[in-house]
Amino acid sequence: MIDRWERLESVIWDFNGTLVDDVDVVLRSVNAQLAKRGLPALTPARYREVFGFPVADYYRRIGLDVGTESMAGLSAEFHAHYAPGLADCPFQIGAREVLDALRDRGVRQFVLSAMEERLLRATVDRLGVGRYFEAVYGLAHREADSKLSRGVQLIRECGIDADRAILIGDTDHDAQVAATLGIEALLVARGHQSVERLRRSGTVVFETLFELRRWIGGTRTRGEAPGEARSRLRASGQAGLFERASHGEVAMGVEETGIRQGRFDLLIEDAQGAGVFGHIPELPGLCFRAESAAEAERAGPGRIREYAGWLADEGLNDLTDRSAGLIHRARSDEPDRPCVVVTERVAGAPVWESGNAAALFARDLCPLDDAAVLAHLRFVRSVLAAIRVLVSPLSMSQRARRPAPGRRSIDETLEHIGNCVWWYGSRIDDQLPEPDEPPGDDPLDRIDRLFESAAAHLSAVPPSERSLVCVPNRFPTRDPQERWTHTKVCRRQAEHAWEHLPGLRAASEAASREKTSTKGSPAG
Repeated sequence: MIDRWERLESVIWDFNGTLVDDVDVVLRSVNAQLAKRGLPALTPARYREVFGFPVADYYRRIGLDVGTESMAGLSAEFHAHYAPGLADCPFQIGAREVLDALRDRGVRQFVLSAMEERLLRATVDRLGVGRYFEAVYGLAHREADSKLSRGVQLIRECGIDADRAILIGDTDHDAQVAATLGIEALLVARGHQSVERLRRSGTVVFETLFELRRWIGGTRTRGEAPGEARSRLRASGQAGLFERASHGEVAMGVEETGIRQGRFDLLIEDAQGAGVFGHIPELPGLCFRAESAAEAERAGPGRIREYAGWLADEGLNDLTDRSAGLIHRARSDEPDRPCVVVTERVAGAPVWESGNAAALFARDLCPLDDAAVLAHLRFVRSVLAAIRVLVSPLSMSQRARRPAPGRRSIDETLEHIGNCVWWYGSRIDDQLPEPDEPPGDDPLDRIDRLFESAAAHLSAVPPSERSLVCVPNRFPTRDPQERWTHTKVCRRQAEHAWEHLPGLRAASEAASREKTSTKGSPAG
């Protein structure tokens, strides 16, 4: 494999699941077919274990009767659901970076897909990626049978040297097609089959395209061939990224640390038509709103860089190991671009609207250790300190003025933040005493007082109780059965403070400008 990369001239890409992320729409489409026939729905994990080629065999495995129903009819029914949804499918995370890296090295690139060719070309055009490919080969029909014959045509018609080519796909069928064509395969486990299943094929497997890009662009110096890079790493006592293990897996070696440092999990809270809310749980407090999951994926790296800049400005370089590494690389001579990978997607309500329930992710079931709890609390304390710096110079009248009907004043926003600081802590303890409310308490002082009380409470929860799931009875959201854990409380408390910081910054700046303008006016 290493020799093949040294003299690589051509890459043949599978499309669905490899370059375009269409697993969700495929799953919805096939589950609609199963529901129509009273058959059990497929979970994502089950789907990735049973899907394969020929599609007729896959249909039989999930209970569809291809003996009495024609493949043409089943395919037409599937595409009636699939084709409209395909229009919203995003490019896989890291795909453009790999395409760019290969193009920069003068590698020819092609698409070979089992998708009907007209639909394939339309999708390539919609995504704006046609410039990367010399040719795009699909099938003449929508029955998604083997693409082997089209692969033979592709190699012959485009003059591809099989000894200097490789096929990149996401299924064991791609490995079989490559073997029959006489070229090597590389599989990426972000598509239609699980990583465990791909590894059973005996083919080299990457878990993400980002890992592949890092190898192409990051494990060798400029002008250094892959084999030379491998020798250099061995001489320094380091394992290379692209070592092939005896059982067909990729031994990640030291390069895995670099990949992991630049990659962050993205949790998607889908408000089902009203937008999505993205969460980066490895960076306390970082969250953001987007119109769609695809937009959240695109926006994630920029939001991470903004967050890292704020941490650095506030002297929080050592907030967590992940944030410290992020800031260090951002200040290096060749800063990495952070990558986000969607690891969970949960349906929910618009959490940015007061009163709505927040999602409980699988990640929230994992207890935080003491250091992580303290990091979350330190982050909230720093955000609240930044809010105080913004608001303190304003007069009481400026803070009390509402910017528009139905909008909170600055002081009303501060009161809301203070309420929530305590309220989050009460999600896991119905006996948590309600705070005293001294008359005339300044909202900024009130926030600090309530936060310190909540922080003491959250810090005192023993590790053995941090994975307990609670359904509070007091002050419920619109979902009285909303579930909470200690981790979710810490996450949402930090996120909520972070959410309000930009709005308070804008409101404070607007109030200051208004004051300056009034002083400079003839009536002033």
